[in-house]
Amino acid sequence: MVRWTTSRKVAVGCICGLVAVAAAVTLGYSLYFAHRALPNTMLGDTDVSGQSEVQLRQSVTNAANAATLSITVAGEKQQATLADLGYTVNVDGTLQQVLAPNSSWTHRVGALFGHATVEPVYTHSADALSAYASSLTDKYGTPPVNATVKLDGTTFTATADESGKGIDADMLASSAAQMATTLKSADIDLGVVDLPATVTQAAAQSVADKANAMVATSITLSDGKTNHSPKPADIASWITVATDDDGTPTVSVDATKVTAWVQSVADSVKVGVTNGVHNVDASGKIVSTPTTAVDGRTVNNVAPLASDIVKAVQSATAYSGTFTYDVTKATYTNKTVISMPGIPYQPGPDELWIDVNLTTYKVTVYKGNQVVYGPVTVSIGRPTRPTIQGVFHIYLKYANQTMYPKNDDGTPAPPVPNVQWVSYFTGSYALHAAWWLNANQWGTQVSHGCVNMKNADAKWIYDNAPIGTTVVTHT
Repeated sequence: MVRWTTSRKVAVGCICGLVAVAAAVTLGYSLYFAHRALPNTMLGDTDVSGQSEVQLRQSVTNAANAATLSITVAGEKQQATLADLGYTVNVDGTLQQVLAPNSSWTHRVGALFGHATVEPVYTHSADALSAYASSLTDKYGTPPVNATVKLDGTTFTATADESGKGIDADMLASSAAQMATTLKSADIDLGVVDLPATVTQAAAQSVADKANAMVATSITLSDGKTNHSPKPADIASWITVATDDDGTPTVSVDATKVTAWVQSVADSVKVGVTNGVHNVDASGKIVSTPTTAVDGRTVNNVAPLASDIVKAVQSATAYSGTFTYDVTKATYTNKTVISMPGIPYQPGPDELWIDVNLTTYKVTVYKGNQVVYGPVTVSIGRPTRPTIQGVFHIYLKYANQTMYPKNDDGTPAPPVPNVQWVSYFTGSYALHAAWWLNANQWGTQVSHGCVNMKNADAKWIYDNAPIGTTVVTHT
């Protein structure tokens, strides 16, 4: 049996008391700092020991708002906030960072014997900092000028680059980062430094050389008989020069413009369908073919050809392509006609048509081979402005018109007003009344090419020969 003396009992009691006190203190300390910044905790350059979450939130917000970079350039001073420099402090994230050690009992105890520095949590916009630096350069320096690529006729050339003067952007960036880390205001003196161009003339010339190689690309499209190639000016117009965010020039091929060129060539080789006509006699025998049938064709591969050309020009590789077509078959119709001796036209039995004999100066209107009006005497084009010969159709009429003829040398002749009963049959050639002719001028060659008629004769034609009526002029 162990017997305790009174002194020993006292000592053991003291020790137990001290342990109990220490345990109580430790528990109280641990509970107090459960949701507060631990002792010896620095947020940047600010001591936040013992601050509650509410106090910490206010401290972080105040420090972030108060942090100012005082910038001196060329003797002038201006202030920049963290926001000006592209920095945004994340208050909630910073609080989590400060209070993170509180979750560990050992960290809470260890904080009594050491110190911890916590950096604010923030996001940074490099573009915003660059924009601020550029604003200082614009104010105190001369921005550099990048070389560019321009089109001169059909040749791409590079412009010269120029260096500039601006603030020390690296010093500004490091000072801004230091302020964001410490949330402490600072003063800096930014010097003016040389700023080289981002794009040199040599770099731009390399791009221009690529564009010129594209312009020289050999492009050929065949329609089956003829080859079609764009002019250098066409290809040059297809090439678009753009710049990247840093000013570096780039070249590309505008597919819309290439497609437009291919389509224009396709339109030029398009053939409309022409249905043929066989003139046949009463027995059905073909006696002539005034209109030969021609199949129509329309290009059907514009898009793939344009796509191939874009790729060829982009890579400066020669290209040959061929049009393919949708074909519309032409047909023939038979027209029963009557033979008219001495007249180069074979009308239908009931067809209304007009015969203009340039040898006899006579106009006769027929229905089939039967005369329905005339013959009447007219005046025709003078030797230097002869009346056109061929088979035509009335396409336009005016009851009254002012005409603007031309002299033999092409200069304007005096206008002729009040020309009545005008029936145009091709171009500027017409059958019309000619009030200005005297009796001796009928049956002669005096007009600018039109068939001049007496008023009553021209009116009969105007009233009775509809649009589309055939007019045959011959000697």
